[in-house]
Amino acid sequence: MSRFAFPSLARPDVAYTAGNDSVDWSAYYRDSHNRIDSWCGEYQTHGDGIVQHSPAYCTMKENMADYLASLAAWLLEHPGDVESIATRFSRSYRVPCMRFYGGIKYRDDKRQWYNYADKKVTTSASKQHDKRWTEVPEWADGGVTAVFRMVCQDYWSNLERYAFADAISGMAEREEVDFYVSYSFAPSVCGFCGQDETKEHCVPVDTAALRYAYRAVRALVEAYTQRLDAQANLRNYKNRTIKESEATTC
Repeated sequence: MSRFAFPSLARPDVAYTAGNDSVDWSAYYRDSHNRIDSWCGEYQTHGDGIVQHSPAYCTMKENMADYLASLAAWLLEHPGDVESIATRFSRSYRVPCMRFYGGIKYRDDKRQWYNYADKKVTTSASKQHDKRWTEVPEWADGGVTAVFRMVCQDYWSNLERYAFADAISGMAEREEVDFYVSYSFAPSVCGFCGQDETKEHCVPVDTAALRYAYRAVRALVEAYTQRLDAQANLRNYKNRTIKESEATTC
């Protein structure tokens, strides 16, 4: 992932960076809970465009909305940079998988184990020591929080957590899954809350602005990947017609 810098929309003395070498990875992992992601950085410009006047450091998650909005604004004007960040926003979450997790519910009377690969749930005690099977936890109630906990990995960044939460929120909006997803779910899993809320360990942000900013970047990435798909299909068409033309002339 090549590095590039872009100006902040809301912080005139800061420029953001995107790229694997944007920040000190060890510094990120020492405090990943409060950062956006390991490839999201910033530096001081002192109002001098995007000229760097300080070492780059990890961007705090409280600035996630501005980072993403600024990234989207930059990509609109510099579409060539979309390729550099596309893989960070193109992970797909399949509806059948989310439905499977939503169907897993704890039972008081029997222990259960589930297998993601086979999409099965069993009460057979023989699965207890089988590494391919995971015991159904007590908190599995078929709700979105349980689904999130079963899928989300501890090493996921705040951006990855938000992306997954937004994806399943979209599934709920389109009624592709049976569980309910509240408006505040996506920001809450990253430790965000509304600007007027006061909660312990909560970073107050404009949650609507965060959603718009994230979806703007995601839309640009989707447009990029769809363009690649169109190019591939057109190339396949041309290759096929050329072969058919050669076969006819022979």
